[in-house]
Amino acid sequence: MSAIRTGFTWSDDKANWSSNKAISLRLNQMMDDASINDGVTTIDFLLADGTDNWNYYTTAGYSANQQRLAEVLCGDIDKVGYPIETIILTEGGGGYTNGTYAFTVSGGTGTGATGRIQVSNNQVVMTQIQTAGSGYRIIPAQIYYTGSAFVLNAGGRGILNDTAAINALLPTGISITAASLFPAGTTLTGKSWNGSNWELTFSNAAINVSGYYTCAFGIPTVVAAIGSGGGFDYRFILANRRSYRIPAGSYFFSQGFELAGINNAQIDCTGALFYSNGLDNQGILWSDTCTDIEIVGLRCQNRYSGGTLDPSLRGDGMPCTFRGSFNVMRNCGLESGGDFGLIIGGDTLRSYNLQVLDYGNRSSWGDCFHVGNINGLTINNFESLQSGDDVIALYSDAGSVAASWFLNLTQPTFVGGMTYVNVNSAGSGYTNGTFLCNAVTGAAQANITVAGGIITGGTVVAAGSYSVAPLFNLTPLGGGAGGQVQAHLTWSSITGSWAGANYNLFQRVGYRTTMTFTDSLYRMRVVITMSNTNSGSLTTTATFEDGGYGYTAQPDLYYSKGGNNVVITNGRVKKGSWRGILIGPYNWDNIIISSVSFDGIGSNGIVIGSGTDSYVAALPEQKGICLSALAFKGVGVAQYRADVTGNVGKIFKLNGGSISATNTGSDNSTLQIEYSSNMTVQIDSSLGATTYSGTGNTNVAYATRTTF
Repeated sequence: MSAIRTGFTWSDDKANWSSNKAISLRLNQMMDDASINDGVTTIDFLLADGTDNWNYYTTAGYSANQQRLAEVLCGDIDKVGYPIETIILTEGGGGYTNGTYAFTVSGGTGTGATGRIQVSNNQVVMTQIQTAGSGYRIIPAQIYYTGSAFVLNAGGRGILNDTAAINALLPTGISITAASLFPAGTTLTGKSWNGSNWELTFSNAAINVSGYYTCAFGIPTVVAAIGSGGGFDYRFILANRRSYRIPAGSYFFSQGFELAGINNAQIDCTGALFYSNGLDNQGILWSDTCTDIEIVGLRCQNRYSGGTLDPSLRGDGMPCTFRGSFNVMRNCGLESGGDFGLIIGGDTLRSYNLQVLDYGNRSSWGDCFHVGNINGLTINNFESLQSGDDVIALYSDAGSVAASWFLNLTQPTFVGGMTYVNVNSAGSGYTNGTFLCNAVTGAAQANITVAGGIITGGTVVAAGSYSVAPLFNLTPLGGGAGGQVQAHLTWSSITGSWAGANYNLFQRVGYRTTMTFTDSLYRMRVVITMSNTNSGSLTTTATFEDGGYGYTAQPDLYYSKGGNNVVITNGRVKKGSWRGILIGPYNWDNIIISSVSFDGIGSNGIVIGSGTDSYVAALPEQKGICLSALAFKGVGVAQYRADVTGNVGKIFKLNGGSISATNTGSDNSTLQIEYSSNMTVQIDSSLGATTYSGTGNTNVAYATRTTF
């Protein structure tokens, strides 16, 4: 076979391997198990169970085979690295100084790359590589926090107490990209052998620490004096596109086929089936740092024996994710299983410009497509034969600001005055009449009314100022018992500042000048202004919408990652157990879904926003959503989803858009539109005129025809 060193050859001097003969044998075996023919590397070291033929083991959260395969796919055969082919702009940011600027590159393993940046209207509008440089490598890895230190997982990646080898792999000063763990710009500052693993130290303290982290070393950073703005983001593409071939066969992966830190490659999996059989295990694990990768012909399957086939309860196991930037999945699909068929969008970094072409979902226990945290997505020519939940879910997974990975912040304190009186408990035995009562703390006062011996209500006399609503002293009401009256606050300002891990905010959720948060219960809104810093910090400036909502205690704020620039076309659906299309609950805009046929939907055909919100009018509006040439043959099909009712559509808080669809079959043909504006709707139905209902709409043109 051809002479080849894989990504596991830390040193070209094989004589130095004698201190660890087991490792040297493994390296030699790996070199024998990969071959290059006509520029295509065949990765044939996988056995039918997905393991390689010399060593495989799994520990919690880690599979050695996953990481080693990822290293091979990085293509760094001789540890010499590559030139930088191009730099692609993903976010222009704001607040920068107009002009054209030279940049250099830091944090990578190579040298010599330079380029230029153009700033117009205070945004970066163009990036260009002028000198490609050499020696740049992106190195996938996993690190583990022991409770006191970070270690390079799995026996130091096969480098046992070999200082020269670890320095060749991870030189001091190399960058680490792990957005949920370290701030942007973090570099490796030191390495030491603890007797079993390499302990690593870094230039910044960790944002939060729990256990295992998949990361990438060596992703370069642009260095340019373009002003004090924030939000500029980009992706580097390394030169020399690589081609790989995985032979046809059925491969078992306990933790998944991992694509971590891979750059500029094509992987031909035609005839290969990757499967897992454990709870939440995945066929493919795309990393947020994967860039310019095309995977072709792969089928995934989950064979987990637990869970449930009840479509309304769903099952377990997630066979495939799709993340990173400028990546393509072509002629791939899901055979069976999975709480979701294909999860699309960023985890710890926002994803950009992904393509899913010719995709087949034969049976997913949950959503066919579950999408969130993305800017730029094309799905073209897909088939979904049965989905146990939504078919197309642009869902975005809104979560608590304090608890969610994408912010992990402690919010500032909300302050407001009393706007009305809550009677928590009416009690009994009080003196009838109206009595002036003081709050137990602060300056609030209220006239509290008693009728028939029980407390019936109250009116505000003095609002006071509070962060937590006070109770009232009820002594003036006489000798009754059991009553409790509390102020209800309406927020008007905030004090203090956001604290915690607000690093990498633009990289996590995309650049924006404001962020709209909602209360977790009522969806009331507060808009927080962003500061123009590279960390994307939140300032304490807040605008309270809907008159400034309030509570008796501090609210739990939610944020939706959302997405934009999504085009989904040419789909065929046979049986979706819940909704055909879901877009929401909020933060989605510039969406096109067209030419999709739905043969049987268990609940609603189209849902935009969320009909379960207590106060729909307070939802943040979504903009620019165009749905066209949709054909529904049955919505609200009882045998698919008996626990819910279904309508043609439920549209909440949409500003700007159009919907056109046909509806046939025996079902509920009601269309509900609430608090929306500037949109057109055309429903053609064979069931008679579609029943239209809605409130709070402005400039909504609705039409229905029954001509077939």
